[in-house]
Amino acid sequence: MVCGTTSDAGKSFVVAGLCRLLARRGVSVAPFKAQNMALNAAVTADGAEIGHAQWVQAIAAGIEPTAAVNPILLKHTSDRTSQVVVMGQAVGDLSAADYHEAKRSLMPVVLQALADVRAHPRSAAGTAARRRGRWGAIPHRRTAAACQARPCTARPADECRPPPRPTPAPCAARPDQTPGPPPRPMGRAAGIPAHVD
Repeated sequence: MVCGTTSDAGKSFVVAGLCRLLARRGVSVAPFKAQNMALNAAVTADGAEIGHAQWVQAIAAGIEPTAAVNPILLKHTSDRTSQVVVMGQAVGDLSAADYHEAKRSLMPVVLQALADVRAHPRSAAGTAARRRGRWGAIPHRRTAAACQARPCTARPADECRPPPRPTPAPCAARPDQTPGPPPRPMGRAAGIPAHVD
């Protein structure tokens, strides 16, 4: 399971790369994201609507994109409601509170989709998004436990840079040492002309 410290941390990009890498090595792999909140959607060959990132990841894995790789898609319709797409079909617009109540009934759908994905390829690469304000998310820990996944974290590059080194303190002469002679002047400061004719 690829987790991230923020939205736009690069989780989907990392999963697409992993899917392509594993597929090229002969591993049967598929992406899986239980819930995605995005307006960017793609339509599968059978007419189901899924998150665009999961569609790209499925193509990278060399499989046909299906609704099972992204069973729950939330598409904002206003600042208080989202269209809920379950297994590729719109089921209606819900407020955040209504969706929170519906999550419990959606968990079996998510687990069945995960079972469908795992029934064909031998492994699934998934992404877990950070909590999205009042909307929350399908519990990724439960999904991870169902597929016995270990999390790893994708972080934005600016979070991965090492901290700057502290500036060293100026060297002071130790009390038991006397400072040496001052440096000798060179060049014009020593009275030597810049060029000799």
